[in-house]
Amino acid sequence: MKLSPPQPYNNDSYAELQIFDALRNVRMPDGIGFNSLHLVSHQQKRMSEIDFVLVCSMGVFVFEVKGGRVFQKHGKWYSRSKQKDHLIDNPFNQSRSALFSLLDSLKLKGLITANVPTGYGVLVPNTVSLQESVEYDVAMFGEKSCLKGFGSWLEEFINYWVSKIKSPKLLNFSKISEIANFLRPGSLIEETEELFKLENLNLKQQQIINAFKLEKKIICEGAAGTGKTHLIGLLAKNFVNKHEKLLILCESKWLKGYLKSELGACNIVVATIESLLVESRRAFITHYDVVIVDEAQDIYQSHKIDILKHYFKGGLDEGRWVFFQDLINKGDFFNTPDENIVNRIKLTSQVQLTLDIAYRYSRVTLNYLSDLIGSEKINTKKISGPKVEEFWSLNEQDELNKIESAISTVLAGGYTYSDITLLSDQAFHKSIISKLPSCILSNVIQLDDFNIQNFPLVRASFSQLHNFKGLENQVVILLDFNNECLNNTSKAYVALTRASKRLLIVWQPEEGVKRRKVHDRLGHDISDCVESCCNNTNWKETLNLTFLTEECELFIEHKMPPPICGYELIVDYMVAAEVELAWPSCKICIFGDEEEAEVIEIFNSANWRCYQTPLNNVEQDEIRKIVMLSTQT
Repeated sequence: MKLSPPQPYNNDSYAELQIFDALRNVRMPDGIGFNSLHLVSHQQKRMSEIDFVLVCSMGVFVFEVKGGRVFQKHGKWYSRSKQKDHLIDNPFNQSRSALFSLLDSLKLKGLITANVPTGYGVLVPNTVSLQESVEYDVAMFGEKSCLKGFGSWLEEFINYWVSKIKSPKLLNFSKISEIANFLRPGSLIEETEELFKLENLNLKQQQIINAFKLEKKIICEGAAGTGKTHLIGLLAKNFVNKHEKLLILCESKWLKGYLKSELGACNIVVATIESLLVESRRAFITHYDVVIVDEAQDIYQSHKIDILKHYFKGGLDEGRWVFFQDLINKGDFFNTPDENIVNRIKLTSQVQLTLDIAYRYSRVTLNYLSDLIGSEKINTKKISGPKVEEFWSLNEQDELNKIESAISTVLAGGYTYSDITLLSDQAFHKSIISKLPSCILSNVIQLDDFNIQNFPLVRASFSQLHNFKGLENQVVILLDFNNECLNNTSKAYVALTRASKRLLIVWQPEEGVKRRKVHDRLGHDISDCVESCCNNTNWKETLNLTFLTEECELFIEHKMPPPICGYELIVDYMVAAEVELAWPSCKICIFGDEEEAEVIEIFNSANWRCYQTPLNNVEQDEIRKIVMLSTQT
C-alpha cells in the first residue's frame, strides 16, 4: 500500500510505527494511507489530527491508534506504560468524531456521497485483549494479535462497514486520486494507475523489476498468488520500449486471451506454443527482443523449447528473457516438466529469484496445501489471503440453496456479479450450476476462448477448473466440491488459489461419508500438533497472540510447555516491564528483536535469563533444556 508520507512522522509513538509498517505491508494496489492527517475543521475541537486515514476502492476509513496496554475502568479509558496508568480520551469517540469531521469536508467539496462506505476503528497494537462492550463492535478494533495477519484483519474491518450500506458504491482510481490530493496535495498528482501500482510492489517484486531493467536472463519462481502475472503486465507496459518486439508466451489459451486483452500493443505478441508460428507471421516478426513466459513449467518439454528457442534474438543463451514458473503447480493439467530442460534453463539464467509473499493463501489453504504437497515446497514467508467460507449441503436442493446463499452473501458484502467466478471440475451441463433457477443463471456467463478477453465480465462467470489455471478473480465460489477434488494435488492447488479476496466452498452432499472441512484438513495446524503431542498443555492462546511463531514452532516440535505471551513483571506491586514470551516457573524469557535494552535490563535485574530474537541454535538448546528440566522437576 502507498503511504503518505512514505516514512512515518517522528512523533515518539511506537504504536503508530507498528501500524505504519503493518499498512505498508498490506497488498492493496488501489489504496493509499495517510499518517497524521491534520484537520483544521473539527466538529468538537478547534483543530485535530487523525492518526491514519485509508482511502481505497471500498471507501474511506479512519483509525485512532493507542499505545501501551489500553483498558477501561469505571467508564474511563487508560493506557498503561512505563509502570504508570495514564488517563486517555475514549479512542472510539475520537475516531468517530474525526471521521464525521473529515466527511463534512469531503461532502462540502462534492468528493463523496452517502452510499460510499466509510468507517472508523481503533488500533491498540500493544494490548493483548480489549474488553468487549455494547458501545463498539469487535470488528471495529484491532489488538496485538491483528498485526500477525493485518491484511486479513483490515479486510474484515472494511467488510463490516461495507455491509452497513444497502447498495454500496465503490471508488474508482480517478475518485481515489481526487480525494487523496484533497487530503494531502501532491499525494497522487501526475501519477498514472500503473505507476501507482509500481510503488506497491514488495521487495522481491522490485528485485525482479531491477534485474529486468539490467537486461538479465531471469528465472522467477513463485507459488500461486505471489503476483507473477501482475508483474508481467507491469514489465510489458512500463519497461519494454515501444520499438522492441515483446513475446509473452503461456500454455493456457484462456490465459493467452486474457493477457492479449490486457496488454494489447503493436509491439506485443501473446501466444501459446501451438499458436506461436501463426501469431508471429501475422505480426511479421521472426525474432523477439524480449521473451516473457508465464507458467513456464508448462513448456518445460524438449520439443516445446526447441520451437521457442528459434524466436529469441540471440538465441536462448544470448537472448533477453524472463521465465515465471511455479514448479509446485504441475501434473494433471499439462505435461510434467522435463528435469533436463529445467536444469538447462537454470544454467542459462543469470538471475534466480523467488517471490515469497503469497496474496491468495489464507492460513487455512496454506496449511492444507503444505500438508498435501510438502511444506518445504511452498516458499512463502508471509500470507495475506482470502477469507475461506464453507457451505454444507444435505441433498441436491439444499446444495442449490447454499449456492444462492453464497452468492447473496458476497453481493451483500459490496461485491458485484463481475467480481464473482464460479469454478467446477465439471462441465457446465454436468455441474450443479445448470440446475439453478433462471433468475440466478441470467446473471452468469460461461467463459470461453472469446469472452475471456473481456474478463472480468459484466456478470458472474463460470469456468471449469483446468481452464482457469493462471487466472484469478476477487471472489471464487467452488461448486461440485468433494473430497475427491481435495485429494487431487493439482485440482486442489488450483481451486484453492484462484480467489484474491473471498473463497467460498459449496460442498456436495456426501451421504454415509464423514465429511471433512478444508479447515479440518489443516492436520499440521501447529495448535493441533501441540494438542496431540502435549496433552496437558495448550499452545492455542500463545500462538494467536505472539509474533514469534517460528520460535514457537521449534518449541512445539520438542513438546515444550507453552510460555505466557505478554508476561508482565511486577515489582513493588506495579508493572515494571513486559516481555513477549515467558516461562515464569524457570525465569526464562524471550524478547523480540526491536525491544529496548532498558526493558531487557529490568528483567535481568530481577534474575531472569533473557534472550532476544533471532535465536541461534545454542540459545534454542539452552531454552529447551532449562524449560524441560523445570517441567520434570
